Amino acid sequence: MGLIRDFPPLIPGTTQCRFFEKPAKTRRRRILTLVTLVWLLTWALHATFAAGTDGSQPGVFAIQSLDSMLSARGLVAGNFATNPATIKPPNGTEVDETVQTAKVDGRTISRTRSWTERLDRNSLHIELTTFPEQQSQVAFWVLPDDSPGCSIFARTLYDKNGRPLQSEFWRNDRQLRITGAADFPADLYPEALPAIALTRAVDFSHRGASGKIDQQLSPYGFVDQTVTVKDSDQLQVPAGRFTAVKVESQPNPSSVLPTWPRFTLSAVSPFLPTTIYYFQADPPHRFLRKEQLGTPFIAGPAGITELVRYYIAGSGGTDGAIEPDRSQKPSG
Repeated sequence: MGLIRDFPPLIPGTTQCRFFEKPAKTRRRRILTLVTLVWLLTWALHATFAAGTDGSQPGVFAIQSLDSMLSARGLVAGNFATNPATIKPPNGTEVDETVQTAKVDGRTISRTRSWTERLDRNSLHIELTTFPEQQSQVAFWVLPDDSPGCSIFARTLYDKNGRPLQSEFWRNDRQLRITGAADFPADLYPEALPAIALTRAVDFSHRGASGKIDQQLSPYGFVDQTVTVKDSDQLQVPAGRFTAVKVESQPNPSSVLPTWPRFTLSAVSPFLPTTIYYFQADPPHRFLRKEQLGTPFIAGPAGITELVRYYIAGSGGTDGAIEPDRSQKPSG
């Protein structure tokens, strides 16, 4: 039963105000409003922690979840000292084997097995490398689906007995910017760049297409690489003969030396040579070859890296390997 409450006029000479209240309906309305407010507050908190306060970086909950998954995978935290041989590709995953040789004398510099697997809403790219002196290295990159950059990178170098020698960890976070550092772009990579990064930066199907990759080189600065798609042709590598697309990566000297006058940067460009990549022209765009020159700005010898084998991880073989994948046959 409704109640009628009379109130005196607020202004003399005006009509008296009357308010009709129905207690049952009022309570239901208030409860519905309260439930709606709680739901909106919960959604806002979830969005803040999952995407960051400005939506550009993972929040606390997302970071903790990702760290837990990487730890369970044997890649971070206490598992860093684990024998690298225990890190295996999931069944059904394509594994690529590459060899890097010195351009001068052809000696072997390193051998690498790499693959990319799913990790929640990210791609997890893993590289296991061995060296002639029997050291080994584990490196991985977490590549988010909704960004062309990198979220997390880490690598550890082990001696021949599996003891960690050197380790580094990098996370793409706003707090990377310390006092005096550059304003790092959101889509950032660490200094180490996997070949798969180029496939995320540019469309290989369009000759002349270009993109950009930003790499942090120090705590204070970064360099942007201009990635350009060139022509395609037949390419022979140890893994077979492929129709390959040529992709060039050229550092922007103004990002390497931001304080230098522009007219002097042209003199620096020859010391920042183009790195040449070759990828399979058709999907899955396998990495085929890389030609890297050694310069005063790039440590290490000039080298050539080539694909020597690829296969699908399964139940047989010493590394879970089965017969090479024939679903994407080399051309020729």
